Amino acid sequence: MSIPANKPAPLAAGVQYLPSLDADTAERIFGGDFSLLRSVVTSLLREYADLALPICVSPDNRAIRDLLRTRMHKLKGIAGMMGASRVMRLAFVAERILAKDRPGQRLEKVLRQLASALTTLGEEAELFLATQPEAGGPAMRVSSQESSRGICA
Repeated sequence: MSIPANKPAPLAAGVQYLPSLDADTAERIFGGDFSLLRSVVTSLLREYADLALPICVSPDNRAIRDLLRTRMHKLKGIAGMMGASRVMRLAFVAERILAKDRPGQRLEKVLRQLASALTTLGEEAELFLATQPEAGGPAMRVSSQESSRGICA
């Protein structure tokens, strides 16, 4: 039986994957393994928690742009592997923009969208993991207060 990509796939009897995850990809990767899902989602949210904050990047700071481009490349791969398609697409676009000599306002817009997608994934994960019997604590989450501060480099 094939599950449509927009509909969350079952994790186990009566349990659904996170809405931000592509159902077919999540089923193929996690196959109902809750601890693997927990580990991958929590690791991604911890490693990229700073990207869930608004970021502005100076077009003159090549070193920061290169570092951010490398992180976007890795985020794109991890997000794609786990089925977080929106995060993957936004990381891909940010990576491409950062490869240009002088990224402008378009980069800041994409980074805001990525921050929103990561925050949504974190909120979904927090709710999902808290309702699972094995949940030992909430996933990484960025509060709205932290989100409003942002990061500039």
